[in-house]
Amino acid sequence: MIDSNKKEFLFNISQWRRFVLVPNGSTTGAVTFNGLQWTATTIDVSAFGSKNWKGVAYDGTKFLTVDFSGGNRAASSPEGKVWTLQTLPYSSGWSGPAWNGTVFCATGWGTTVAITSPTGLTGSWTMRTLPFNSTWGVIKAIGTDFFAIATIYEHYSISQDNGATWSTVNMPISKNGVDYEWNNVAHGNGISVAVADDGNTAISTDNLKWYQYGLPFSSWSPPAWTGNFLCSVGTYFIAKSTDSVSWMMSKPTNLYSYLFYPTAFAWNRS
Repeated sequence: MIDSNKKEFLFNISQWRRFVLVPNGSTTGAVTFNGLQWTATTIDVSAFGSKNWKGVAYDGTKFLTVDFSGGNRAASSPEGKVWTLQTLPYSSGWSGPAWNGTVFCATGWGTTVAITSPTGLTGSWTMRTLPFNSTWGVIKAIGTDFFAIATIYEHYSISQDNGATWSTVNMPISKNGVDYEWNNVAHGNGISVAVADDGNTAISTDNLKWYQYGLPFSSWSPPAWTGNFLCSVGTYFIAKSTDSVSWMMSKPTNLYSYLFYPTAFAWNRS
């Protein structure tokens, strides 16, 4: 049984037939083929030296997770059950990884360091330079681009060459000059969408110029693209949009008690 009090991160692999949870604060992860029955799996803390695995990505052949505790560790697995320790070229609190179809990318918390690798394996990583020394807590692949977010100091950066070089992105700010604290992004149908805690959204077709729109209420999860529309879960509400501008709100009564302070939402193509 999965402990709902533990922080764990969800990823859905190629063909959308398997989900994998990696542990943050424990050594126990889990694998499922249907989202209902889960099989426990262990990342051996005695061998790997960390419990703080931050996110997981899949490249078509393997899962990869990175260590957020301040080390140079990553771990890879072909099926999410048996994990192999990998060594990163730099010690940091790593965020990510993200996979853009060509390379993995991870960012270092409180540094100017990003790293990329075509395989995620020891010896394959290349050091990259971000434009700020900042709290890079989110790294996402939006299309083939990488988008990095510093979640405390509100810095935003993009790479459009597989993580080799990075440039600053200016996100929309409020009329009084306050940052909206954009905290996550998603991509679908040729449009990228960023969401903020206060209900604001921003959209872009090139990931460089962003235009602000708004969702009613606040506390929205990162949106997921279903192939036909974007969907996001908010405080007691669900919102969907086909163009990222106009949003339709619904309030499912059977989920009412669970839609509060959402943190993650994913689609399984079913």
